[in-house]
Amino acid sequence: MREHLEILWRSFCRLLVRLLYARVEVMGLDNLPEQGPVIVCANHVNSLVDGLVVQSLTARTLRPVARKRLFDLPVIGWLLDAIRAVPVYSRAYGDQGQNRGGFARLFEMIDAGEAVLIFPEGHSHHRTQLQPIKTGAARMVLEARGHERAVPVVIPVGITYTEPTRFRRSVLVQVGAPVATHGLPEGAEVEALTQRIQRRMESQLLGASSWEELEFVLSLAPFFELRQTRPQYSNHIASFKLLLSRRHRLQSEHPELMRGLIQDLDEFSAQCDWYGIGNYELGVDYQPKMMLGFVARALSFTFLAVPIGIWGGINNSLAWLGLCIGMRYARYEAHQKDTARAVGGLFMALVFWSAQTLVVYCLFESRWWAALYALSLPISTVTLLLMREQRYRIIGRIKVFWVFIWQREMYAYLKRRRQRIEQRLAEAVRHARAL
Repeated sequence: MREHLEILWRSFCRLLVRLLYARVEVMGLDNLPEQGPVIVCANHVNSLVDGLVVQSLTARTLRPVARKRLFDLPVIGWLLDAIRAVPVYSRAYGDQGQNRGGFARLFEMIDAGEAVLIFPEGHSHHRTQLQPIKTGAARMVLEARGHERAVPVVIPVGITYTEPTRFRRSVLVQVGAPVATHGLPEGAEVEALTQRIQRRMESQLLGASSWEELEFVLSLAPFFELRQTRPQYSNHIASFKLLLSRRHRLQSEHPELMRGLIQDLDEFSAQCDWYGIGNYELGVDYQPKMMLGFVARALSFTFLAVPIGIWGGINNSLAWLGLCIGMRYARYEAHQKDTARAVGGLFMALVFWSAQTLVVYCLFESRWWAALYALSLPISTVTLLLMREQRYRIIGRIKVFWVFIWQREMYAYLKRRRQRIEQRLAEAVRHARAL
């Protein structure tokens, strides 16, 4: 029974993350062992959703460590108990002496070869940089070694969210190699290992000092790409980190280059926005064969997905309205927005779907019609969310065709502007490497 529940939990995490975010990129996932005791240490910038994102990437069931107050919440507390999460008591909530029982459970899990997920910062926040971490992970490793127990492997994980205010943005997850837990100075093992874990966790992030700086460097991703490929943040982590770490020196030692790059990027983005086209579409070579393929996909999308999506939109209109009203008046911090959206969305869907199914049953006096209607709700909802992403792609491609066919001079001009940005960016990277 528990095994089936865990499979259901992992599937739920993958589905919810897929609905919340347009794209999730992960690099270094092979660093996470498929078996044996593991402590996964991740940064904590998105409240409850961080745990869902990490869990969605692996077939192993991760045992999260969470604040005790979360276990007292309806539904969430039941889910945490079901997946055998471990509560941690804070000073404000209760007696921290009760944490001894939690650590005993963690050691039982480690001895059993399970994977534990912790957020060493101790709290969620809305910053791009890692905050000072606590010593819990280091103490667990050292205590396990001192008592000749199974020593867990410590895996650092960095989660980077793009465009923090936008719905269905992208997520980049970097999974690092195991942290070395040997060679620690005698008498200061806990502090030394904690600092080592902190540095390794920081290395899994891009190192941006602000959301504006992060947004700027991620906006450069399409200009690193080869033609006919969609931007992949994971392909250019080294370049991103290099530009972020050298940005201030580049601005002081090569001011004209950086000013020109930023100005070209702003003007190019404004012109693309004016015509409603994306950077990716400009790099595609539009041959007749490709255009025919696009038309075929657009037609299949229109005749198959659109009707199902419209059905989903009609049946979710009340739930969506309730969610919008709730999000407007609910009290939450910036780092809790995705969690509020996910929990509120699930709650509204459960309430309104149940009520609407009851109405269908009363109208038709048939369990079969009610069951069929209830089955259509999640299917059409998922189609609706995925349709939104495809709709933007199709509309963007149509606009590019229009510019390509009827305004060839502007199309050629935008491609030249793109090439100039690529040249300036390549020059900036060369200078950054030389600094």
